[in-house]
Amino acid sequence: MTTKSPPSIDPRLAHLYDENGVFYPETDGMPMPDAETQGVIFRAVVTPLHHYVTSIRPDAHVAGNTFVYYEQGNPRRFVSPDCYAVFDVDVNHVFYRNTYRVWEMGKPPDFALEIASENTAAHDVRGKPALYASIGIGEYWLYDATPDSRYYGLKLYGGYLHSGGYEPFEIHEDPDGLAWGHSPALGLDLCWDAGKLRFRIPATGEFLPDYDETLTALQEAETRATDAEARRDDALSENEDLRAEIERLRAELDREQS
Repeated sequence: MTTKSPPSIDPRLAHLYDENGVFYPETDGMPMPDAETQGVIFRAVVTPLHHYVTSIRPDAHVAGNTFVYYEQGNPRRFVSPDCYAVFDVDVNHVFYRNTYRVWEMGKPPDFALEIASENTAAHDVRGKPALYASIGIGEYWLYDATPDSRYYGLKLYGGYLHSGGYEPFEIHEDPDGLAWGHSPALGLDLCWDAGKLRFRIPATGEFLPDYDETLTALQEAETRATDAEARRDDALSENEDLRAEIERLRAELDREQS
């Protein structure tokens, strides 16, 4: 669908208007609640999930703390999950808008996750499940990083949409303290591991690299590339030196023969 923007608007903001001239902001200008705590956890959750899911599903979009608008013509009707994932969509369209408009994409997110914080916990538990269910979000998950589950009263919760509400998935508690449940939408296990949320591939039992591991791997790859480039430059320099020595020897031989 081509956006028809009113002539009076800033062309740089045209992507934030719909064909009827309704403006859907990218942000409300407010800081993230408990930003210092949630920001670290946000990177640890969204980053590995995004890298994994989008690498195997080109039709998948994974994001967090961006606006999901769910009522056409009403920019006040939006939610902003800490993490959400959706499949079978035009990913380029999402990136162009920098927001997610359910009626344009053809479906609501398949998965949503909220990260516990002091300021949002009560609404995450009491208000959001009904709202997310009414939007049609397929799975709703809660994750509390605190060791005593002080915000949610539990380490991990997951539910699937059924009859207008969420039916809980089974959450397993292993002897080593690992709590986990399976997300059919993601095809991954969500694991509470000593306060960290890790994603696990059920078929192999492998955890997805977390943010720090991903960053370390990236830095190591960059170092290897730099070292390889340096070795190549050294080899080229050595090759040039050999060529120069050959030319010198040839010239000397020619003088001796003349």
